[in-house]
Amino acid sequence: MKAEGFRNLIQRLGQLKYMMERSLTKTLARKYRVRVSKVYQRYRTVLETDQGPRRGLQVTVERGEGKPPLVAQWCGISLKRKIRIGSLDDQPAQVWNSGRNEIVKRLTPARCADLMMGSKCITFDT
Repeated sequence: MKAEGFRNLIQRLGQLKYMMERSLTKTLARKYRVRVSKVYQRYRTVLETDQGPRRGLQVTVERGEGKPPLVAQWCGISLKRKIRIGSLDDQPAQVWNSGRNEIVKRLTPARCADLMMGSKCITFDT
């Protein structure tokens, strides 16, 4: 993939991420009857990820005694390109064809297929 094509893809994914986040905040604002900015003030946080800290939204609901809180997070996924490539398997496992399948073996000429029709043996001739 060309570099400008990859940048365009990252840009489009960033736009999609923004639209989805905006839709989420508008839905929450409508549900709680507050402004979108209030939703951002209430739920915006810095999420710790493997790639480092990321800004996002997090909703935490405390539960009863002895139960861990319910946590829902939005964002925290990096769109950064991964440069490191693991080892390539240049010699993939070969798939050996076992020859003909069962139905072809049964339908070949001069083969007997017992079709459970009494004790008769039916022979297919061509």
